[in-house]
Amino acid sequence: MFFFTYIAVAAVATLVLVHGGFSFTSALSAVFSAEGGVGPAFIDLFKLDAASKLTLAACMWMGRLELIPVLAMLTPFSWSEAF
Repeated sequence: MFFFTYIAVAAVATLVLVHGGFSFTSALSAVFSAEGGVGPAFIDLFKLDAASKLTLAACMWMGRLELIPVLAMLTPFSWSEAF
């Protein structure tokens, strides 16, 4: 489950950066660098638009806190008073 969630988040984030005008390989390297916290990002970070910066910031946040707890925190069930 963790692997597929990691890849799904990376795919969506890569599509956001590609939509922002970057090449697929540059966007993919930036997303995996942000989400994994390692490796080079083959992208000019100074030319990112606001949506791309927010996407990479979200990837960094999810990568640092681990994906499953972040997604669990964002579900409505975790905020309900049911438990």
